[in-house]
Amino acid sequence: ISACLVGSEMCIRDSPNTVLVCTGDYVPGKTGGIQISTDAGLTWTPTNMDVEPNSTVYCIATHKSNPDRMVAASNYGYVYVSEDAGRNWNKVNREFGEIRGLCWVPN
Repeated sequence: ISACLVGSEMCIRDSPNTVLVCTGDYVPGKTGGIQISTDAGLTWTPTNMDVEPNSTVYCIATHKSNPDRMVAASNYGYVYVSEDAGRNWNKVNREFGEIRGLCWVPN
C-alpha cells in the first residue's frame, strides 16, 4: 500500500498494548480493513474479515460491559461484528447508506 488512511482507533482496556485501527485507501475509498497490534503499535497484522469491505473502514465501537464484542463499519454501509476483541469480523446481513460513526449500546 503506497498510502493508508486511518479512520478510527481503539485500545483494548484489559490489554493496553493491543490497538486496533480502521484503515482504507482514502475517503470514501474502494477498499479497507482493520489492523491489530499487540505490541503497542510496533507491528501490525490484518484482522480476519469474512467479507471484504466495500470502502474505507471508518469507525469502530465497543462497550465496557462486554469489551470482547465490537462493531465496525465501512464508509459505504457495511457493518461488522467481532465477538473476540477484534481478531475476527463477520459482516451483518443488513447494509446502510454512508456511516460516519457508531455507538454500541448493550441490551
